[in-house]
Amino acid sequence: MYRKLINQYAWLISAILVFFFSWNAQSLWIDECCMMMSAAQETFGGVWTKATDIGGSDTQMAFYLYLLHIWTKLIAADTELIFRTFNIIWVLLTAWFLRKEPKVLLIVLISPFFIYYANELRPYIMQIAAACAATMFLYKRSLGDKQSYVYGFGLLFLLCTTSLSSVAWCIGFLAAWIILDGKHFWSKNMLKALSCWSIPFIALGSYYLYTLLIGARATHIKSNFIVNIAASVYELFGLTGLGPARGELRTCTQIEHILQKRELLLPSFAGVIIGIILIWGAYKWYKQASRALPLALMALLILPLGIFSYASGMMDFRFSGRHLAPVFPVVCIMISLGVKWSRQNVVQSILSTILVCLWVTSAIRIRFDDTYAREDYRGAVAYCQAKKASGEQVLLLCDHFGKHYYGWQNSIASEDWSQCQVIAVSRPENYKTLITEIEDSHLYQKRKLCPAFWVYERISPANECS
Repeated sequence: MYRKLINQYAWLISAILVFFFSWNAQSLWIDECCMMMSAAQETFGGVWTKATDIGGSDTQMAFYLYLLHIWTKLIAADTELIFRTFNIIWVLLTAWFLRKEPKVLLIVLISPFFIYYANELRPYIMQIAAACAATMFLYKRSLGDKQSYVYGFGLLFLLCTTSLSSVAWCIGFLAAWIILDGKHFWSKNMLKALSCWSIPFIALGSYYLYTLLIGARATHIKSNFIVNIAASVYELFGLTGLGPARGELRTCTQIEHILQKRELLLPSFAGVIIGIILIWGAYKWYKQASRALPLALMALLILPLGIFSYASGMMDFRFSGRHLAPVFPVVCIMISLGVKWSRQNVVQSILSTILVCLWVTSAIRIRFDDTYAREDYRGAVAYCQAKKASGEQVLLLCDHFGKHYYGWQNSIASEDWSQCQVIAVSRPENYKTLITEIEDSHLYQKRKLCPAFWVYERISPANECS
């Protein structure tokens, strides 16, 4: 009896275990601070006002933002650890949509990409959940299962609500669906389903257009689109915990700079293993499915990437790994088809074992190694407040929203840095001129403060003389 219950609810147990593995008390980072400052407002109107005041792209993630706002009111807590429990909803939904494909579910749950975003208070785990539903719909269509058009358009609408960037992937999914169905797509049932969903799609499109007109945009960081694609695939394939942190790769301005990094040796080996499994899985899917599958998958990838490429060039949009969240379940289906343990195929069994070992290693390092931790605004502000309370002059150089969320206001202007006993900084590349002046003064000693923060502490006169 108990074994039957465990087998029946294995998807649920697995999802809960993975969520609590990913769940931690790390400080909120910049984008999460912005999200929480809006979600913590008292009213729905206050949420919108705060989100528009902050700017950026948070207003284009309104569905997640307002659900998070409701969650904060329901749980009546004020700690990040409790706030992060909100994402268990999307982890469980992901498992629900994949429960009838246990191998796909296993690949998704052990993926470092999934584990990382399961603990981030941004809508990417919600995108993954919605994309799992849309991907399973597409997968079954490719195998000849004629599911409801109304259901299909509903899943695409759900994906579109997660953020404006997901609309590009929705276009890709729709194009793949049309290619797979061929002339059968243009049926009376499709037209009826489209008429049912036309008003919601028009309303959502109008809303996104309005956010663009009021200036909602992702933060611009000058970067190379090809480098961003390489760094994004690196993250998508779960390689982050095996080599340099994702932020380190994105700071590279040319693809040659990435290729010169020796730390990428192990991730490159892992990438080859994943590539082989991925190609084999795609071939197996092709053998089972419609002959139109290769063209459908090409449309699913090329159309959204073309849109992102245009946005990068014309709208200062920076493409990153999180924007690949909607295609993540498609990749996991192909990997699941390429993974197999059997005595008849020793090579495939060895590759599958290596993949699982590499991903588990990567996930553990992402979870517990400070190299991959988010910026610790909470720790930095706590340190600065303690120093200030002891009578020292303190300057904190970091993103405004991060330090503001944790209650810090600089009382000293950055140009008066020489008056400070303590100068804490995150992302020093944003303060190059100032950091050069500080280091050239030889008045301070630099050390690591906490994840992504460094501190310059003034050398005492006795130490200066010695």
